[in-house]
Amino acid sequence: ALIFLGALSLPEMGMQSRVDEAIDYKASYLIAVTGTAGMFGFAGHRHAVLASDWSADLKINLRNLSRSSATVTAPTDKLVIDSPAARQKAGLGKGPSDSDVRTIQKRMLSSEVLDAAQYPQIKFTTTAFKAQSPGQMRVTGNIQIHGRLHPVTIQARYRSDGPQTDFDGEFNVRQTDYGIEPESVAAGTIKVKDSVTIKFHIVMTAAH
Repeated sequence: ALIFLGALSLPEMGMQSRVDEAIDYKASYLIAVTGTAGMFGFAGHRHAVLASDWSADLKINLRNLSRSSATVTAPTDKLVIDSPAARQKAGLGKGPSDSDVRTIQKRMLSSEVLDAAQYPQIKFTTTAFKAQSPGQMRVTGNIQIHGRLHPVTIQARYRSDGPQTDFDGEFNVRQTDYGIEPESVAAGTIKVKDSVTIKFHIVMTAAH
C-alpha cells in the first residue's frame, strides 16, 4: 500500500508545533467481523473481512483532541473475506473451505450484497473527538457504505511509545441500515447477524 501522511500536533511553549507522521500500513489494519444467528447459528462460520488496501488522512492533536480530524477510505473491491490474515487478526479459528471462500468473496462484492461496481468505496469521516480518561477518546463521525451514510460513535484507545503512537478501537454497524440484507442459508436456520463489528489498529511513526 502507499504511505499516506497524517499529522500529530503537540503544544510547545504555548504554541503548536506540527510533527509529520507516517502511517505504518504494514502494522495497521481495518477489519470487519460478522456473527451468526438462527436456530442452527452455532453450526455456521463467523467471517472476517480485511481491507487489503486503504488510505487515511489523520490530523490528531493529543493535547487538544477537539482540533483533530480523520478521514479513512477503503476501496470496496479490495475487501477480502476469510483470508488467513483476516481470520488471524479477527481472532477466529478455522474458517470455510477454499472453494467456499471464493464463492463467498464473489457474492460479497456482487450487486446482491456490497455492489462494489456501483459503490466503489467505503468512507469514514470524523465529526468530533472528545478526550475521556488518559489514553481514551470518544470519536463521532459518519460512515458511508453501499451508498448510504449513517453516524457512528467509537470508543478509541491510544498509546505512545517514543516516536510511535498506536490507535485502536471498534464499533458496530447494522447491515440493514445500509440497505444490505444479511446472508442466510438452510431456509434461514443459519444466517449472518445484522450487526457487524468493525475494528481498527493504526500505527503512526514520526518521520525522520
